[in-house]
Amino acid sequence: MKPPPPAANPADFGKLGVPKVLRGQTPVPASLPRAASVEDAVAALAAVLLPDGMVSRIVKTPDDEKAVIHRSWLKHIVDREKGGVRDARERFANYILPTLQTPDEIWLVGSRKRFIKVFTEGGSDKTMLLVLDERPDVFLLWTAYRVSRKRINNQRSGTLLYSRELAEKKQGWVRKA
Repeated sequence: MKPPPPAANPADFGKLGVPKVLRGQTPVPASLPRAASVEDAVAALAAVLLPDGMVSRIVKTPDDEKAVIHRSWLKHIVDREKGGVRDARERFANYILPTLQTPDEIWLVGSRKRFIKVFTEGGSDKTMLLVLDERPDVFLLWTAYRVSRKRINNQRSGTLLYSRELAEKKQGWVRKA
């Protein structure tokens, strides 16, 4: 595991506020229906993330690292309850790969990587936050959830590892807002 760079926050990078920086141009993916059981939720996640009976999958991320998705971890992701009701995280399965492959930002917070991707729908903004827990030579998919646009700056802390905006500037072009 690489040693983490010193802690920072968005202002340390001369970054603009959330509306300018995270100007997501990605349409909201289709949400899956709420599964009737944890087993059905695992099957729904596997159908999207590990098609054709795959046991695991390696996804290259823009910070030149790899995220590993393993079938044995899927139950951990969907077996969550709030107030006695399962939270149906499987509905967001179609958000996970685009968030890993084309995030707006990647932050290192402690030993966790935070992948941030903005999806837009009908003039409003929905923000998907994906958190991976780093282990030696592998990443463990940990959780995925929505965060309101107003609260996204709360998630933009730690050390910035990747910024789509900065990568585009480095390549010599910036998409017009």
